[in-house]
Amino acid sequence: TPTPGFGAPPSVTGATGGTAISVGQTVQGTLAQGDQLLDDGSFMDVYNLQLMQGQSVSIRLNSPDFDTFLIVEPPQGEPLVNDDFGGTLNSGLDFAAPAAGQYRVIVNAYSPGDSGNYSLSIN
Repeated sequence: TPTPGFGAPPSVTGATGGTAISVGQTVQGTLAQGDQLLDDGSFMDVYNLQLMQGQSVSIRLNSPDFDTFLIVEPPQGEPLVNDDFGGTLNSGLDFAAPAAGQYRVIVNAYSPGDSGNYSLSIN
């Protein structure tokens, strides 16, 4: 079920590939022209995260340059989404993995055309 207070996330069915990321890792990235696009025209970067069923995960997406939007697609079921976490323009999700497998962590800007640097942490 999407995070309370938010409707369904933009469709990410066209997303391909992705960069592997692991629990305990932080990556620095940039949303920019040439990135994949969500169906609303906003930029996205895709990360692939392997989780075990029941594994607790805390994901944080921070940017000094744009209003972040975080989408996590489990191997099955509805995506988890978050826009503003803790009263900021950054995003975060805390959850126990409902199933074992590959989760797609999608870094996105809330508004189409927004771009800039970000930090993605998986703990």
